[in-house]
Amino acid sequence: SVLPSLSGQLPDNNISFSGVPEMSAPADSGFQGQSFAMSCSGIRQEEIRLPKFSGEFIDWPLFITTYDRTTAKYRLSNDENLARLRKSLHGKAMDLVKNHLPFPNAVPSIIETLRRKYGHPNKIIKTLRNELQDLPKVNDNLNNLLLLLSKVEGLYFMIVSCDLKEYLTNPDIIEEIEEKMPTTLYSGWRRYARSKNTDLGALYEYLKDEADLMADRD
Repeated sequence: SVLPSLSGQLPDNNISFSGVPEMSAPADSGFQGQSFAMSCSGIRQEEIRLPKFSGEFIDWPLFITTYDRTTAKYRLSNDENLARLRKSLHGKAMDLVKNHLPFPNAVPSIIETLRRKYGHPNKIIKTLRNELQDLPKVNDNLNNLLLLLSKVEGLYFMIVSCDLKEYLTNPDIIEEIEEKMPTTLYSGWRRYARSKNTDLGALYEYLKDEADLMADRD
């Protein structure tokens, strides 16, 4: 299945399109890839800038979520989105759609092509698991524990956001995380797990609690 757009709202910067008339830029106005209405609206470029995307599965959710949110919030045209895509895409992602980039009316096709290639939750989760597996075993050190926690957190929220509940109880994922834990942390987790559901959510909460305790001691 193709990764759905993740829900969420951008902060409201009190920028509104209400009352901005539909207008066309004069032929000699010099606006490159921007509509006249957008130029008059006071939108700052950093508010609509897309993150760089080179075709790494791990970067896809941030890219497409930002694209979808800002397109809807600021009612961006194909011309405006094409200008953003030209600045954002590079590497493998650029190679995939570069033949479409001269044409503003090809923007929906560009996004559909990118979704078809990169919008696969299973591949994203596989990448996150590989990153987790590449971590060294954690010792009794707060920084190392926080690094493990950040990887588990990223994996957990990706699974929840994509509604792939079967991964939450996947014993292989739980074991991969357990293998990174020092003996004292692992022993505490096994005691914790006896009275809880031993799914990824419970393990994530346990690691958060332990990180808080370790931070308080330091």
